[in-house]
Amino acid sequence: MRKSTPPFPMRKSLATLSARGVRAEPPARDVGRPTSEPLYQTAVFDFPDIASAESAISKGDTYFYARHGRPNEASFAASVAALEGAEAGIATSSGSAAVLCAALIGTSPGDRILCQRDAYGGSRALLEHDLVNFGRQLELVDAYEPAKVADGLSRGARFVFVETLSNPLVREVDLPALAWHCRSYGALLCVDNTLATPVSQRPIAHGAELVLHSATKFLGGHHDCLAGVLVGSQALIKEARALVTRLGLNAPAFDSWLSARGLRTLPLRMERAEQNARTLADRLREHPAVKRLHYPGWSAMLSIDLGTREAAEALARACPQIHVTPSLGGVESSFSHPASSSHRNLAVEERTALGIGPGLLRLSVGIEDAEDLWSELGRGLAQL
Repeated sequence: MRKSTPPFPMRKSLATLSARGVRAEPPARDVGRPTSEPLYQTAVFDFPDIASAESAISKGDTYFYARHGRPNEASFAASVAALEGAEAGIATSSGSAAVLCAALIGTSPGDRILCQRDAYGGSRALLEHDLVNFGRQLELVDAYEPAKVADGLSRGARFVFVETLSNPLVREVDLPALAWHCRSYGALLCVDNTLATPVSQRPIAHGAELVLHSATKFLGGHHDCLAGVLVGSQALIKEARALVTRLGLNAPAFDSWLSARGLRTLPLRMERAEQNARTLADRLREHPAVKRLHYPGWSAMLSIDLGTREAAEALARACPQIHVTPSLGGVESSFSHPASSSHRNLAVEERTALGIGPGLLRLSVGIEDAEDLWSELGRGLAQL
């Protein structure tokens, strides 16, 4: 498992930070304090008089209106920032909202963005089709060749967006090299760390300035919340917080509460899921029905190419306990068919060029018993 050194000394291990989390101060301190943070399911906060309300609104030093923040969002974002080795964080309504926020604070109208060509379809579509309405330009680039990213930077690009591990082919970028080129040209490097999680990779330690997650995936871990999170320096997150407030991109209290609860077991879940993924990868690599295995040697994600859509559909039918789910990162394993879901909007020719064919199945590996998982997968593959 990959280990990264945080940019400054940490007094607690990742496991301790995850288990304890970071708690935002409640609006008022009682004599006792709940062991688990309460759910602040409120849109507004009351004040004893006009002067107190005016002070809170003008200074922004306490909670007053949910669009400006609530304790649950603050606690979740601070916990992720601690895990990533960042100074600060902001919770958003989804991972896509975090991508939008990062791109808007990291660029100005007229700027050009470099985006990893095989990035998650939703992120790429947002940058490719919607950011143009904000006056930005997009250039798709092969992020696995830092020289090509450097070429784009030399032509004036100001913002580079990549994934630690690509979705769905789990390819790994060279973060230190990309960060070096970004620093050389004064550009900002933003990394989607959703698939790796801070358990396996910390992009800020390698020079990234912004890191984001779809908390709906591994951070939350139970397929019961929809949220995103963006972390970075105090200065950048201050800009992000103002943007989130203006656009109403903040995460709901309940989804933040669920995400923060999921963080408590993140290292334990990821350790088990990665062990399972390695076990399955070793066996899938040798199976005659598998045309190609995509697996970096670590991570809880892998993809298998079975050649045809018919074979992919047959395996999914033969493994009814491994559900077809248009997401990933839950405690239970799940299949996804990228060609018909996350990357369906790409032309067939482009999907083919990227290696996302009709027979590709992405497997998000959960924390079940590895032998139970292989029993079902092996039985299904034997029917192909």
